[in-house]
Amino acid sequence: MSLAEFRNVPVPKGEISRGLLSDNVSRAVREQLRIVQRLLAEPLSLERNFVKDQFDALVSIWKTKSRFMSDPIRMIELEEYQRIIKLGRDTIPLLLRELRQNPDHWFHALEQLTGENPVNLEHAGQIRAMADDWVQWGKQQRLI
Repeated sequence: MSLAEFRNVPVPKGEISRGLLSDNVSRAVREQLRIVQRLLAEPLSLERNFVKDQFDALVSIWKTKSRFMSDPIRMIELEEYQRIIKLGRDTIPLLLRELRQNPDHWFHALEQLTGENPVNLEHAGQIRAMADDWVQWGKQQRLI
């Protein structure tokens, strides 16, 4: 329902007695509150969709640019990687899902965004094992 439609929801004329609204007024107020809650939730979902769309585009470009790179430092210095970090904490679940599906060098981004490093020292340098450590951490944090 749009804001214009919300404004047109009739509020029945009812008597207020002893501080209580009539049933009709009470129902109408509850309906309007539900509508307001939905309207307030929309910008958040739009923002999340925007972040996801930005994330997906940046990941695609980053993968293309880093495809033939062997130096992880150069990979994380690419503009697209840095822009993913700048998208903020909303990208953490997206990074974890990406890591689960396509293990890659997302460890630095996750560490920057979370302040954590759950990678077992024995797994250092092993992309799949490091990814598994992060995915396990994400599950424990209920992020994925």
